[in-house]
Amino acid sequence: MTFAGPTIRTLPLAEADAVAIWASIAEDGPAQADGFLDLLEKKLRLLATIPAMSQHRPDLAPNLRSYAFGDYCIFFRPIDCGIEAVRILYETCDTAGLSLGYLP
Repeated sequence: MTFAGPTIRTLPLAEADAVAIWASIAEDGPAQADGFLDLLEKKLRLLATIPAMSQHRPDLAPNLRSYAFGDYCIFFRPIDCGIEAVRILYETCDTAGLSLGYLP
């Protein structure tokens, strides 16, 4: 019997964030940048499985959660059977002016 894993939906801003982070890290070496993407995927899968391990962020948006790893922070929302990645940012970013895009 095969079971499908949790759903991970990535919004356009989160996708753009990941690409920008990859490009920045790739200046020091593409292998390091690819390692970041591998780690990011593992963290997203973990969060999709156990979203409660993150911090609830109602100060930013309803149902928004954040999870810091390394120098980065994933902002996401739990959805049926998984998560929706909203942003992936450098951890020290100022959340006061944070653009989350359109969150219905």
